[in-house]
Amino acid sequence: MADLVDSVKTATNRNITVVTGLVEDYDAGSDTFVTDKAVTDTPTQTITLSAAGFNANAIKKFELTNIQRYFDSTNNVKYQFWLFQDAQADNTTSYGHIVFETPNSQADATRYIDTANGSRANGTLTAGNTLPVIVELTTPGTLYYAIDWGAAPGSVDGYIRVKGKLLK
Repeated sequence: MADLVDSVKTATNRNITVVTGLVEDYDAGSDTFVTDKAVTDTPTQTITLSAAGFNANAIKKFELTNIQRYFDSTNNVKYQFWLFQDAQADNTTSYGHIVFETPNSQADATRYIDTANGSRANGTLTAGNTLPVIVELTTPGTLYYAIDWGAAPGSVDGYIRVKGKLLK
């Protein structure tokens, strides 16, 4: 039987290539998620994407279907989170590159899962959502993110995991 871990057969017998990305930091001394950025700042943090059988440079367009995130700051600070398809600043340009945005005041130490069925916080449905969304990356294989902390977060452990379908 064929290994379907990295692809899924559809009813029309087409293969769907799964795109994934992960950034994680569980080292209390590391500051991967501490960088504070407003939506109008140039995002500098990235998630490197991968897809089985494809070079990262081949990932230019995909359908984002799932976002999971968890941040645990030592100062218990609320935050707002964005994903961008390009890293450029100023109001108009930044807003045009947003592919995902949370409401502000996301709770610290809460596991969020966003899908087409809505947003869940620690397993409880909290809101509808805008997924899936088509993402057209300016830098192939690179999705940018920004976190706007409500105050100094201290040390932050956590992860961001994204998943989608490669488009041609």
